[in-house]
Amino acid sequence: MTLLRRLLESSDLEPAQLSKLSFITEQMSLLFKSPKAIRYLRGPLSIRLLWQNVSTALYNKIYMSNSLTIYNPKHLRALSSVVTIEAGMPVSTVKYLGAKIKDLNSRELNVTLMIDEVYSA
Repeated sequence: MTLLRRLLESSDLEPAQLSKLSFITEQMSLLFKSPKAIRYLRGPLSIRLLWQNVSTALYNKIYMSNSLTIYNPKHLRALSSVVTIEAGMPVSTVKYLGAKIKDLNSRELNVTLMIDEVYSA
C-alpha cells in the first residue's frame, strides 16, 4: 500500500494512469474494511451511482460476483433516491439554450457561445 501511495503522489503519472491507480488503491484498502465501514465512504460513491444508473443489472452482477468492493445495491438505491443523475444534457438545459439562441445572428451566436464556454470552464 505504501508503494501505491507513493506512486499516487508522483507527478510522473498521466491522468488516465492516476485514475486507474487510484481505483486499485481504493479497492485494496476496502479489501480489509468491514462492510459497515464501506457504507459511509464518500469517494467511490459518485462512480458507483453512475455505474448503477448506466446498468442496474450489470451493477448487481458485479456486486453478486464479489470481484469488486462496491456498495450494496439496496443501499445505493436509498442514497440515489435523493440524487438526480441524467445521461447527456438535461432537457431543461436544451430548452434554455434553444430559447437563448433563437433570435441571435451568427456573430452574436459565436460570441455567446465563447462566453458560455469560458464561464462554464
